[in-house]
Amino acid sequence: MGDPNFSALGVRKGDPRLSAALLIERLAELNRSGTPGKGWLQLVDAEVVAGPAHLALAILRAERARQRGTTRLSDPGANFLCFLAGTDQFSEAVGRAGVRDGDPELVLVASPSRELEPVARELGLLPEASVYPRPPREAGLLRLGVPREMLASVEPERWELLALEQSALADLPRG
Repeated sequence: MGDPNFSALGVRKGDPRLSAALLIERLAELNRSGTPGKGWLQLVDAEVVAGPAHLALAILRAERARQRGTTRLSDPGANFLCFLAGTDQFSEAVGRAGVRDGDPELVLVASPSRELEPVARELGLLPEASVYPRPPREAGLLRLGVPREMLASVEPERWELLALEQSALADLPRG
């Protein structure tokens, strides 16, 4: 499997009162109205996105699971969210990386790659280059479940690696 074919766009809410529930509903409508089997869209909290490699790894792992028939969820965007968040539990993935009320900065992700600015506008979101890509943030890594002690022992320039390691935990059995 080669490099994933995806696009990502940093966005801000055009209206700060735009609720997470409404965004998720609109995104689901867009996913349903698309061509079946031809890709998906997902919104994630920008705070937890540690960089392009973090998104790429989650997309590759979700696609590999789909090809092997080992996905736990029928929605490919939901599988991506689980791998991004480093958990096999969808409700936990939503809590770690999903869109929440009060999140002003989001990342819109599409696989396969497509033009995302029109999609963002349709969702009531404004493209914002400073939102993505950017260096990982401590609060986002803590939200993903990276231990504070681990953050303290690694230079901030290498924090993206901690997110990749956390993402790999979605494959480990709970015990």
